[in-house]
Amino acid sequence: KGFEQRSDAVVFLDGDMSAEKFADPAGMETAFANTRKGLQNYADKLKVRYVMIGRVGLNGSSGNHGERRKPRETHLINSAIDLLKLKLGLTRIALAGQSGGSTISASLLSFGRKDVACAALGSGAYELVELQQKIMAAAGQKVTKAALYKAIYDPASHVGDIAVDTKRRVFVIGD
Repeated sequence: KGFEQRSDAVVFLDGDMSAEKFADPAGMETAFANTRKGLQNYADKLKVRYVMIGRVGLNGSSGNHGERRKPRETHLINSAIDLLKLKLGLTRIALAGQSGGSTISASLLSFGRKDVACAALGSGAYELVELQQKIMAAAGQKVTKAALYKAIYDPASHVGDIAVDTKRRVFVIGD
């Protein structure tokens, strides 16, 4: 709520949720309510418009969250932002992501978006093919990188597609 007259907004994408949390719908709803409350506090304090997008299978969004990190999720979020920009009259956005939401935000930058004024990427995974291959190898599974590049949208492999914008600020935060 508030600041609807602004033509810019922070678009927030939350992180992944573990399978254990899906077993507790009341806990999921509480977490979602707390996130919304926190974003409203930031909006009021900073006098900026916030938009939260529920990633596939999270925060009221339909779909299977187990299908995350795939090209489809990235394309869906990209389209959702385009539609929200039209509906809300936005011209510029700032991307704010946490964990898996940060990975999606980095992926959105690699789509060549020219409407992103700033991006804050917190604790994301950006070399997903390398990560997935290591996880699968540890489990005794063999898979080629070529197969993984088809199955996963890996933002690190698309860095060259990020639109050049000397005014854009990108913050990568991790530990």
